[in-house]
Amino acid sequence: MLGIPQYEQWFSANLRCGHATFTKFITNLRAEMSSEHLRSYTHSFEKKVHNFLYFLGSEGGYRETAAAFGVSKSWCVDIVHWLSTVMLKLASKWIYLPKSKAGWFNVESGFKTKHQIPSVVGTIDGTLVDIQRPKDYDGIYNRNGDPSLNIRAVVDSSTRFMSVDIRPASFSDKNIWKVSALGRTIRCCVPTRCCLIGEHGTHSFRG
Repeated sequence: MLGIPQYEQWFSANLRCGHATFTKFITNLRAEMSSEHLRSYTHSFEKKVHNFLYFLGSEGGYRETAAAFGVSKSWCVDIVHWLSTVMLKLASKWIYLPKSKAGWFNVESGFKTKHQIPSVVGTIDGTLVDIQRPKDYDGIYNRNGDPSLNIRAVVDSSTRFMSVDIRPASFSDKNIWKVSALGRTIRCCVPTRCCLIGEHGTHSFRG
């Protein structure tokens, strides 16, 4: 399906990204991995990443993902676990907060240039994501009684993730903010005249 324009809709619906983004993702992953990991064996590296992204975007779990690509469930499990480990190791290279005030001013400049909004250094939002109940499920239930995770994220003007915090659903938004890297450092790092923006349900908390 790579390189065939009519499959763009399939990419968006099943992998949650367009063909161009997928290709860039593959290129970035290849640059970070050894030739041993990239060796094709039975299935190509692209198919492994297809499998991984499909699993992340599907509610059907390993069985549905394996059926969609004509592979065994055990192979699907191995690939998802392997690429999850790889992504965890690489996350800090792609998701990071500015390390200086100059970096924050660059983020502000992006919002001002693209959206004509001054003094903004990020947008923040959150969501609850339902999960299967894990063995250690203490604090994992939300107020509706469903096992889930509370996720809060901050992006820049290009929608690049700068910060992601994932906590059990019992964590309030306020508590997530308090323990997050941004919440603990915002007063000393972010320029005093700047702010983060969110929708009406997003509360502001002092750093």
